Amino acid sequence: MKNLLISFLLLISIPSFSQDECFGKYVFPDHSFKLNSDTAARFAYETMKKDRLQFIESIKGCKAPNFKAVTINGDSIELNKFKGKIVLIAFWDSEFSNCVDQITELNLLAAKYKSNDIVVIGLTSNKTDEIKNNFLPQHPFDCKIIANAGYPENEGSIPAKYRVQGIPSQYLLDKEGRVKWVSNSGQYFGDYDL
Repeated sequence: MKNLLISFLLLISIPSFSQDECFGKYVFPDHSFKLNSDTAARFAYETMKKDRLQFIESIKGCKAPNFKAVTINGDSIELNKFKGKIVLIAFWDSEFSNCVDQITELNLLAAKYKSNDIVVIGLTSNKTDEIKNNFLPQHPFDCKIIANAGYPENEGSIPAKYRVQGIPSQYLLDKEGRVKWVSNSGQYFGDYDL
């Protein structure tokens, strides 16, 4: 009887989450570190890395937050309209070399899986004119680019909805719009099976 009661309590305590609640349910601990040594700095880094990985695991299988935006070419897009397609959302910035380096990889990935109906959406906080006139002529990026996407600390911005912890970050969504895989802060996605 005791085991049955424990099982019942576990069942009723498992909440179901909507897409917004799913991304919002993980609470990042408030770490206050006194970084007075290299050891303390390494400990802080490892602790925050562990928190980031726990968050990533907590959102796998969750419905990704919908967003509406306008690309740098003036096309309106809405994430929910890509149902039935694999979507890779890439958060990046033209000022960071590791972001620029991953653009080549993202282009190769998009070309490799073009017949699989993959959509790559690149979101950057950079301004539209800066991207169109200065960046893209030197670094072609074969995706739907959304400029002026804001920063994670800007409440209501797309990076804030996705709780981006560092860039570059990518979110791979399955054909139902659920998070299948996340690369946060520059992890290499390589030949992930789409």
